[in-house]
Amino acid sequence: MDVDFLIFYKKLITIGDGQEITLTVKCPKCGNKIRKKIVMDKDIRFKKLDEKIMNGANIVLNGHNYETFVPTVKEFFKIYQRYLTYRNLADLDMIKLIALIKEADLYGNQVQSDVLGAKHEDITLLMALKELYYDQVEDLIVHCPDCE
Repeated sequence: MDVDFLIFYKKLITIGDGQEITLTVKCPKCGNKIRKKIVMDKDIRFKKLDEKIMNGANIVLNGHNYETFVPTVKEFFKIYQRYLTYRNLADLDMIKLIALIKEADLYGNQVQSDVLGAKHEDITLLMALKELYYDQVEDLIVHCPDCE
């Protein structure tokens, strides 16, 4: 499940009375503000996840062998908290990629260096991992009444 969604959902159920929220987004074409009401159990849909993905994979980054896995929310927040406390990396997407690597807990500096210093095929691999493990919520479509 997408960690960003879980954080969003936690905020929603903590702050909100129900299972819906109204967001305001800006149209990229005309700049108008568009209000969108989202009902969690109706509008949020998850992509079908292949069971094999949940088993993880062996990957090579910058010549180092790693094993990927699907971190639990608790495991992700352990890595995230470590970055908030000790490291100067604030890019959540990079932290999310690092959290996918099982060895990040043991070899944190090396894993961080390999993820941040990724080149060519390593970047392609990392983007594929992000898509497989995190981007599991289907996009919400918002239409501008003035442009469409």
